[in-house]
Amino acid sequence: MPRVSFMKAMGVSLLSAGLTAGVTGGAYISVVTPTGAPHSTGLLFDNKTGEVVWKNQLTGDLSRFGKQAKTRFFKSLPNMGR
Repeated sequence: MPRVSFMKAMGVSLLSAGLTAGVTGGAYISVVTPTGAPHSTGLLFDNKTGEVVWKNQLTGDLSRFGKQAKTRFFKSLPNMGR
């Protein structure tokens, strides 16, 4: 039981920190291993509205993937017209 409580608390802390970083910076990438298997999540926020304009998730550690896998992960990233 303590392991579940610890993981839940840690997950909430990571989510809070990630959302704070995302809202202030516009983007957020995380890799977490809640059950021993890594999960990668990418979010892109619109700083004016706070809306999530793009998100992607995959099972695996994105930081350990090759160039092609990273390109596929970010393929649908929208062009925000800079």
